Amino acid sequence: MFPSRRIATMGGDKFRDEYSLDFTTDDYIATNFIPNYIHTNATMGMWVKFNTIKEQTMGHHGGKRWYMGINGSAELFMGVQDQHSSSDSIDGGIVANKWFHFVVTAIDGTATFYVDGVAKGTKSYTQDINDNPDEGWFMGARNNNGTAESYMEAKISEVFHYDVGLTASQVRTLYNGREPYNHKEGIATGNLKAWWRMGDGTLDTTRHFTSPVSEGGVVSDESQNSYLGTDLVDDVMNASNWNDWGDNTVELDGGAIKITAVDDGNPSTSGAYFHLRDNDNQLTTDLTIGKVYKVSYQVKVNSGSIFTAIGESGGFSATGNTTTSTSYVNCAIYIMCTSTTDHYFYAGDMAVGEIVYYTNIKVQEVVGNTGVIVNMASNQFSGDTP
Repeated sequence: MFPSRRIATMGGDKFRDEYSLDFTTDDYIATNFIPNYIHTNATMGMWVKFNTIKEQTMGHHGGKRWYMGINGSAELFMGVQDQHSSSDSIDGGIVANKWFHFVVTAIDGTATFYVDGVAKGTKSYTQDINDNPDEGWFMGARNNNGTAESYMEAKISEVFHYDVGLTASQVRTLYNGREPYNHKEGIATGNLKAWWRMGDGTLDTTRHFTSPVSEGGVVSDESQNSYLGTDLVDDVMNASNWNDWGDNTVELDGGAIKITAVDDGNPSTSGAYFHLRDNDNQLTTDLTIGKVYKVSYQVKVNSGSIFTAIGESGGFSATGNTTTSTSYVNCAIYIMCTSTTDHYFYAGDMAVGEIVYYTNIKVQEVVGNTGVIVNMASNQFSGDTP
């Protein structure tokens, strides 16, 4: 941010946009947000700075379109319900390494693409409730029947959705002369359905570890009051509720779960695990498909390095940190539940004689249309903003 720039104020407090999120290669954000209202008019938009020019879009496809971005020729590319603009040449003046404000409106069968508050082109579509998205809306990529595609290589500062088609004048208001805009206190606030701020949100965080994982930090939806729910885990500090891989011991020691690797022919799977499912009476309630959870814990080792992960039978495996500290460190893993099958909290990669201690294990729902950061290396929030 530049000190000389005008900043919008609300109630005397400065409203700032201080962060963006840098997407590269196969990074994206999965959400449980399903915009199933496109047939009754809608608006979506973002602040974006492309690192390179190639086809890159975000949103939902699967024949039920609601996405936006550019094609490989830097032309504006949108998909709305049963139509898309790949065969249309919509010049938005897009170049790499420059911030642009994108807005797509869908109003009564006509979609309009705006860049920096100016309409650049339209596309006709057929309004049909059966062509609304039916899966989570992705950011940094496009969700095509559960598979991420058309990855973006760009910095994104915010993404927003309204369940109403905004007018040209209202779109210019959102653009706000390139200044930060508070969607929660602006126009059509009653129609604001989602607003992710990419580092400026209440619960926004990336992983603080050094290698990419299947799932990492989160961005919270600022259109509502995002917060952490109550702790769902039950009886986790009971050693008898843990299962070991190989010949290991699990015991309660000084208020912590102590796992000792005794002897195992395959150290890469040596360790122990705890069920995060109600079928073993170890959660007060089952995890719910589509919801996002924060699994937090404190961990230390006696020697060596041990990784901690969350696994879902037939689903994801989300790796936390590889622990080498002999003093407790605070850690967290964020997951989106995608299966009704078992989930595990586990320690692994233990060599004979290594010991790991866990305490303060919690499982909390991240309430709201939370986005889970996928395949992103540590700390890619940036101070580069529009």
